[in-house]
Amino acid sequence: HPDRLAQFELVSPSDGVVLDSEVEIGQVLSAGETAFHIIDLSSLWAEVHIPVANLSNVTVGAIAQIRVQARPEQAIQGRLVSLGGEVEERSQTVVGRIVVNNPDRLLRPGMYAQVELTGITYEGPAVPSSAVFRLGDKTYVFKALGSRRFEPVAVSIGAEADGWVPVTGLKEGVEIVIDGVVELKGHWQYQGSK
Repeated sequence: HPDRLAQFELVSPSDGVVLDSEVEIGQVLSAGETAFHIIDLSSLWAEVHIPVANLSNVTVGAIAQIRVQARPEQAIQGRLVSLGGEVEERSQTVVGRIVVNNPDRLLRPGMYAQVELTGITYEGPAVPSSAVFRLGDKTYVFKALGSRRFEPVAVSIGAEADGWVPVTGLKEGVEIVIDGVVELKGHWQYQGSK
């Protein structure tokens, strides 16, 4: 267009949605200046305020059932990954952080939610979080086949806690890759594009 000095395509380093814009039409940006704030909504933190009287019944690793007004009949599962060390004086509560997988993008930052915590922790196979990678809306680990050969295996994951991620869809005794996963993913994607 003759009125435009230049037009540029901006590419985000990660998948996500635009949460906020720092630019206006006609604004000039310097190199490295923030243009947009991008957020990955596939996994979120939820803060829960736990009354001091209930602290003896709650431990890190507890399963959380989260419900929001948009769909009160649908419980979203998360996992309590940390508890604050300080009591909020006014409310007499301790802040806990819950990690929630959000593949349907039902949860949004700033939403209020009803949370139910149980002391039941996840029992089953778990892998180091460094072994897990995403491609689109699917989650994978690399299975070691021997002789420097690897195969991606689709898995379902739970909420990460202390560097470990619970997984389903992986057979017991399977050897997986936990280091260099980013490089292997890049090689796998490159091979697939040929």
